[in-house]
Amino acid sequence: MVNLYWLRGKIGDAVWLWMALNGAIQQPPNMENEWFSVLEGKPIGDSQIGQAVFADEETVIAWRSRLESLGLVRTTPLPDKDALGLPCHKCEVVNLNFGAPKTETPLGSIAVH
Repeated sequence: MVNLYWLRGKIGDAVWLWMALNGAIQQPPNMENEWFSVLEGKPIGDSQIGQAVFADEETVIAWRSRLESLGLVRTTPLPDKDALGLPCHKCEVVNLNFGAPKTETPLGSIAVH
């Protein structure tokens, strides 16, 4: 289980990329999966992500690298190119509740941090 609170100093401004990628999870995630596919695994380029978070490609690359080093994001290079002819990749974000103990509450079974 990953706790973003303890990583907040290392995440810094990359939190905006983290939020954008999590917002692009298309289907309701299965909470039993360790990783969630962004845009259902479709190719995505750093310039496309940059447009969504109002940042240039270099910033997106730095943020993505930081999130990858913290184990919050993983990417797989793909042979596809974006509209600018730049490389694309498949993005996945970690399920923060993966491996969390489950407990019964008045609202049902949920993961508890």
